[in-house]
Amino acid sequence: MKKRSLKFVGLFVFILVFTFTMAACDMVGNSAVEDTAGDVADSSETGELEIVMSSIDMEEEVGAQSLLFNRFQDFELEFYIQYQPDSSVNHTETISLDDADILEDNLGDDGYSVTFTALRESNWNVEVTLTGYNVNTEERVTIATGDTEAMVIAGQKRDVRLEIQQVTGGLDITVDQFPSEETGGELIEEVNIQLFDLEGELIEEMDFDYDVDNQNLLAEDLFPAYYTIQISWEGHGTVEEEIQARVVPGKVTEVPISLFGSQLTVGVDWTAEPASPENVQVEQNDEGFLISWDAVDNADSYNVLRKRTPYTHAHFAKVGEIVDTGEGNYEFQYDVEKPELFDIADFEFQIVSVREHPDKDYDLTSEPANGEFMVD
Repeated sequence: MKKRSLKFVGLFVFILVFTFTMAACDMVGNSAVEDTAGDVADSSETGELEIVMSSIDMEEEVGAQSLLFNRFQDFELEFYIQYQPDSSVNHTETISLDDADILEDNLGDDGYSVTFTALRESNWNVEVTLTGYNVNTEERVTIATGDTEAMVIAGQKRDVRLEIQQVTGGLDITVDQFPSEETGGELIEEVNIQLFDLEGELIEEMDFDYDVDNQNLLAEDLFPAYYTIQISWEGHGTVEEEIQARVVPGKVTEVPISLFGSQLTVGVDWTAEPASPENVQVEQNDEGFLISWDAVDNADSYNVLRKRTPYTHAHFAKVGEIVDTGEGNYEFQYDVEKPELFDIADFEFQIVSVREHPDKDYDLTSEPANGEFMVD
């Protein structure tokens, strides 16, 4: 009887331990399943957006004085999305672009894209902005932009394709008489303003009547370029004058015009950008390179640009500046950091004429002039 009791007790203990172990395993298994289900539930409540910049709509015929791509390098594309129910929820991704692709308008079949993940289900605002670094004015400029909105659907990935547009600007033209009729000046009549593009096509026209206060000719959605303003009026006989006004991207620029008899003054100096430097020559010496060029009219200074390949700085970058002093010829010595670079790297140089804007909103710059290496 004692042996049977021991066997019975042992069997009972075994069954108890086995039952407890299986229950514990079942609890662990159920917990793991619940955790996994929770992860699936979380992922099913969010979605993804792939934003694709498919093309850039640029005005082709804007002339040599426009905001040209070849003055820029280090292009960047910024993708920005914002959650409509809560504007504080937003995401930004910036990618660097291949300069050659942008300059040659070679975006490929698929363009450029960025994918945003784990987004809440709802409508999102989408913005794409192309910027470039202007090597002449040493500032980053917005070149083109585009926006749309997209719906995020939980558990799905959606593609959003958009074309970005070149940034435009405007001109706000006003005309004033000085001295006025009230102060003894002769009344100027039949004032007419016409605005022409670079191809000579009339864009806007307006007659100014001095019996009406606060008149202005507002021209908007203009591509960055120089435009011709033609002013005609009756003062001491019939007078007609022309000035040039530059449209700056993303800004409406004021053009205040004052008339006095047969004379005209403009509140901003709208003289066209300076000519490109001439006779740019490059001569190698023991320290580096001596760059020389002839001065041009209307230039306040000259930027010296350098390109070094294949070792870094594969695009033109500013390496120096010379102030215009009215002399006929200028020189700039560029020193090479390491002597071995003479043998393993190629150097190119450009000179850009710069005319300062009186209000310092921007500088007027010429097309770059390439340096010609002197042969011994």
